[in-house]
Amino acid sequence: MTTVPFDRLIAGTAALGKLNSERAIRHMLDRIHAAGIRSFDTAPLYAAGCMERILGNHFKNTTDITFHTKFGLTPPIDSSSLAHLYLPSKLIQAGARALGRRTTQIDESKLISYAKDRILRSIEQLGRPIDLWLAHEVPLSLLNHHGFNDLLESFIKSGLVRKFGVGGYRQQYALPEHTPIWQLIDVLQVESLPGSPPPHPSQWNGEVFLHGIFSAYTKTKQRPSAIQAIAEALTQQKASKVILGFSCQSTLESTVDDIINP
Repeated sequence: MTTVPFDRLIAGTAALGKLNSERAIRHMLDRIHAAGIRSFDTAPLYAAGCMERILGNHFKNTTDITFHTKFGLTPPIDSSSLAHLYLPSKLIQAGARALGRRTTQIDESKLISYAKDRILRSIEQLGRPIDLWLAHEVPLSLLNHHGFNDLLESFIKSGLVRKFGVGGYRQQYALPEHTPIWQLIDVLQVESLPGSPPPHPSQWNGEVFLHGIFSAYTKTKQRPSAIQAIAEALTQQKASKVILGFSCQSTLESTVDDIINP
């Protein structure tokens, strides 16, 4: 029987924002934790800007949890004033995404200070240092900017950011191998492509985190069990860890059930 390597699983929290209440989110967080998963992937945009706060509050007395968050698509500028609320309405969720801005829409001269603000805001919401901070589909010019490297190094040295990675990594978004920031990159987060290894630089030996392992099978009209999909991603696709994303509540429930009761 295939066993689940829980230390190599990461719970994606994007779809938790589709649940009807903060109480429902906390219930699923408890179920995921009970299943043995200890790492959570989040972003400032999730749950209309509330997911980081919910995670931080829910696990504030738990020491065996790691949080991965992102810098990329962000919530509306004024969402911080709503951070004490949970906004589950699909209309509000859609509005937050529409009002959210990609870093490509921000004046390039302001990106460094904006990145610093986002790190500090995420630390405040999570209530602890960031275990993995991902630059998610940000302009390549930012990753090549010496000011961004200096900013990142200062946060890593201070211990406020423990690891750095690049999210949404793919061939058409590939960083040149000579780019200095490779020295700071610990993780590449890439989309699952069943049957093939993920793209990564030939001289880079860091970790590869796969996301979209279920949606990838949906495109081929196959639906293996959660354990089968995880095993395939870890072996054939040579992933270090797998991010379990959930497109809807039923998928989330069935996946957790699969893991708890293989």
